[in-house]
Amino acid sequence: MMRWFGIALGIVLLASCATTKENGLEKRVQLLEHKMSNRTAMQLLQQVDQMQREMRSMRGQLEEAQHLIQRIQESQRKQYLDLDTRLRVLEGGNPATGPNYSNSPAAPVMPPPVSENTPSLAPSSQPLQQADAVKSVPEDEAQAYRKAYETLQAGHYDAAVDAFSEFLQRYPKGEYADNAYYWLGEAYYVKRDFSAARQAFQQVVEKFQDSTKVPDAMLKMAYIDLELGRVKKAKQALQQVAERFPGTRAATLAQQRLSQLR
Repeated sequence: MMRWFGIALGIVLLASCATTKENGLEKRVQLLEHKMSNRTAMQLLQQVDQMQREMRSMRGQLEEAQHLIQRIQESQRKQYLDLDTRLRVLEGGNPATGPNYSNSPAAPVMPPPVSENTPSLAPSSQPLQQADAVKSVPEDEAQAYRKAYETLQAGHYDAAVDAFSEFLQRYPKGEYADNAYYWLGEAYYVKRDFSAARQAFQQVVEKFQDSTKVPDAMLKMAYIDLELGRVKKAKQALQQVAERFPGTRAATLAQQRLSQLR
């Protein structure tokens, strides 16, 4: 009997020792898991912090790049407008004689400064053969046109759009209406609002068929088609300009662009 009691006691003691060892091992495993969890969490936090720093750096670089792009675009707009204006002024030396586009200037004739000694001004699309044939232009109309044009020259394109739009509301059939529509289109063009630019140029073509602005308005509509990827339509428009208005600057530019597209 005592023998069996001793055996049972030994078994109990062995089981107790095994349980104690098992509990100790489990605690060690839990401790290791806790340490690993803390280390992993710390590493994750460090990685997140590093990613946030990189994102802030990239955001700063992106903002700098966007600012640089805006400055470049603004510079290009001013250069484009300045070059376009100078070319038109140079060609303005040969006044137009009616709707004969081969001898017509591509640019509007800017009205001289309005004063009490300047009672009348000649519109850009009318003959300038004799002083007594020049039509009178109201001073307020000429002043409004000059103000809008100077705003465009200064590179204030949004303000220029407003100024020319207001001018056309006040003088829809004025002596400078064709020029105003054209320069309104130019203002929209440099803003890359091609839909609005096309509408303005279309007004020149449809409402002022005898205007010297028609060739350039048609040319700019062809350029807009190119900007929008409508190459086939643009080629047709360029060919039409070259054929309808031979000898003009618009025709020359149309032929040059056609050569580049072939």
